[in-house]
Amino acid sequence: MVKVLYGDILLLIDFCMNFFILYTTGAILKRRSKIFCIVCAALIGGVYSVAKLFISGNGFIDFLISICVGGLMCYVCYGGYTFLKT
Repeated sequence: MVKVLYGDILLLIDFCMNFFILYTTGAILKRRSKIFCIVCAALIGGVYSVAKLFISGNGFIDFLISICVGGLMCYVCYGGYTFLKT
């Protein structure tokens, strides 16, 4: 049995989840962020999740890259000083 996974649907679902999480986190922490920055950060996370399906490697390295991508998303969304302060 072959399972089919559509990358565009995965990208859309992950983008929506990341957008919702970043927007809600900003609202809870009362950090202002532009919608364009939230969209860019959510898109980075969505593209990474699709790329992670096709590229497999060492588990520890994948873990470190995942942490770095999460940090990059927060940095893009909230900016430098505000990100470190948060």
